Amino acid sequence: IDLSDPENPEVLGALKIPGFSTYLHPYDENILIGIGKETIEDKWGEIAWQQGVKISLFDVSNVSDPKELAKLEIGDRGTESNALYDHHAFLFSKARDLLVLPILEAQIDETDFADGKAPDDWYGEYVYQGAYVFDISEEGIELRGKVTHIQDPTEFLKSGYWFESDYQLERSLYIEDNLYTLSDGMLKVNSLDSLEELAAIDLGG
Repeated sequence: IDLSDPENPEVLGALKIPGFSTYLHPYDENILIGIGKETIEDKWGEIAWQQGVKISLFDVSNVSDPKELAKLEIGDRGTESNALYDHHAFLFSKARDLLVLPILEAQIDETDFADGKAPDDWYGEYVYQGAYVFDISEEGIELRGKVTHIQDPTEFLKSGYWFESDYQLERSLYIEDNLYTLSDGMLKVNSLDSLEELAAIDLGG
């Protein structure tokens, strides 16, 4: 959108793809990082069902013809991230090829269904919550590893359609070669390269 004339904004280009982004962040002057949701249209093409968290790279060097360079979907329907609604939860460093997002991942077990496929509007069960650490470059997006503060995985089994914990990781930052992650109940330090845990402080959550 061209905003050079505030009284006459103009749409210069558009890209129609499955899914959407709720947050866009510059990778460089020609590429944007998009954080949002993947979607699947119903069989009538009338509505779209939100699916997993979607990370995209968009080439906007030609504003009249933007392109999606790469995408990565995390989890199934029900997967959420604070970064969808709060940019403070988004950690990115181009110099480090680093992207970190807090994600609550839901997965659908397709074997639970007679035809081997869940309905598009079916929600997955929660399986993990933590910081998802990605390698990101112009070539694409890859998951490097994950860091969690939740010690007892059975918490997810009793969560139903809502999960909440004092150890639900919300923020991350890095200092030199260390990744710091924070929840209401814990501060944890991991190696930025290997993600090996170096220290953890329980905050009494």
